[in-house]
Amino acid sequence: MKIVICDDDVNFSSLIADDFKNYFYGKIDNLDITIINHNFTFYTDYQVDICFMDIDLISENGIEIIKKIKLKNKNLITIFISSREDLVFDTFSVEPFQFIRKNHYKSDLYDTFQQLEWKISNQYAKIMIRDNKRYIRLDVEEIISVISIMHDLIINTVNGTYYSTGTLKHFYEENKNTSLVQIQKNMIINIDRIYAITKNSILYEDGKEYEIGRVYRNDFKRKYEEYIYDN
Repeated sequence: MKIVICDDDVNFSSLIADDFKNYFYGKIDNLDITIINHNFTFYTDYQVDICFMDIDLISENGIEIIKKIKLKNKNLITIFISSREDLVFDTFSVEPFQFIRKNHYKSDLYDTFQQLEWKISNQYAKIMIRDNKRYIRLDVEEIISVISIMHDLIINTVNGTYYSTGTLKHFYEENKNTSLVQIQKNMIINIDRIYAITKNSILYEDGKEYEIGRVYRNDFKRKYEEYIYDN
């Protein structure tokens, strides 16, 4: 996972990097942290997973840099940091994950890390499926839906369709701590791909609409509220 910390304050950047390593030690595989104290637009063309960005840089606008990074990184998690609390509303245009106030660093950082841990465990979760005679690891974020027909599972992803066996109930129990949620007896969807929700139905990002079965409404509501809170 690629983490970039952009702040012209070298000491503060190092503090964030150390605190991040300590909190997420053993929780993130292949952790790669880069501190940038100048030439802040360098990473706009590279893969970045999480970016800590100072808004009010000496010679750059942090919000504008994030806009450029997001062009190549759709799922970028942005955490703005600043000593100027009046700038928090300016960041809403790029949908930041959180805002850390430098004068409330410890309390803001702890809350942010707790939410980030949940986000990472869901957005970057992987599951193992058996497709014919081979085992495949899939990124949960790539899953569009899982549909059951008898004892066959059809797993639709952004990269193609996979076929496995077993019951949908068992599949969901094994993966219920991810962003997947069951909405019908024969269907699981991905909360990350919901565009809008009405009382008992879901509008997906591809324009399709699905009804939430009566039996699954309470579980869906609880999980969706957790998702909204932590995002």
